[in-house]
Amino acid sequence: MMLLIGSNMKLLDKTAGVSSQPPTSFLREGLNQQRLGPKAPDLDTVNILNNTKTRIILRSIESAIENENIAGAVKTLRSASKYRKSTDSDSQMNQALSKVIDRLHQNALKDLDRSRDLLSEEQSQFQGLLLMAHTIRSYSGLPEMKKILAKEKQALESMAKNLSFSAQIKSIDKARSLEEGGKKDKALKMYRGIMSRYSDSEAEIFCKQRISALEKK
Repeated sequence: MMLLIGSNMKLLDKTAGVSSQPPTSFLREGLNQQRLGPKAPDLDTVNILNNTKTRIILRSIESAIENENIAGAVKTLRSASKYRKSTDSDSQMNQALSKVIDRLHQNALKDLDRSRDLLSEEQSQFQGLLLMAHTIRSYSGLPEMKKILAKEKQALESMAKNLSFSAQIKSIDKARSLEEGGKKDKALKMYRGIMSRYSDSEAEIFCKQRISALEKK
């Protein structure tokens, strides 16, 4: 009881005035606030906050896509799921988010089809394996693609092993991950290392192209 009186006296001091309420009213009000706790935000406020957070996330996703960092875009997209669930499903932000998800899903399917076409021709199998590896790594965070890509990963590993490209594909895809993550110096170092290990190969040609592109940035 004395603690409540003390806190109410501080309130009077801060407002620099004397309240017309009797002390018992202050005590009763303080007890009610303690009992009820902080007021929960209404649904409109929750929607506004979540829409703002979603808008920021959407900008980050678009930026990642523009920089060809699809894995980064998908990772950022997953962090928006909790705001999407707790916000009005018809909100503009949720509709925009759904469009981005559909777009990434369609792009993943297109890349898979393209990689299969490349793998069907002997002269383009290395490029097909690289695209397949990139697609699996980039889009594996999409729930809609999880099962599909799990099967494709098994097929990729089996084919890469049979063609003796397994180590090259893994190394290049790791370097590409570094590149997409903004770690330019580490990516360049890895590309150069791959070139020295696999000279006179398709891996060397690809790495030269990536090094040239990075050095221009």
